[in-house]
Amino acid sequence: MMDEEERQDTQMRERFTTKWTPKPSAELTAQLRQEADKYRGIMENAVRADAVVREKYNAHRRNMDLLSKGEVRKKTTTQEGREGDSEAC
Repeated sequence: MMDEEERQDTQMRERFTTKWTPKPSAELTAQLRQEADKYRGIMENAVRADAVVREKYNAHRRNMDLLSKGEVRKKTTTQEGREGDSEAC
């Protein structure tokens, strides 16, 4: 969008030469372009980081599932043992 506006500005400058007095578009949008580039870079880094996390998660998913199931079994066994103790009292 900014590129199109800059092209139009350049065309108007060429067409009307000295009569076209506004500041050049590139000059007006320089800071906005820098910020857009900065945030584009941040987003690209985030996408790469997400891909790394997803890859590692998928690589270790089976082991995490196994570990989680072990915790459930451990809790169930512990709770059953406690219930048995209260019946004996």
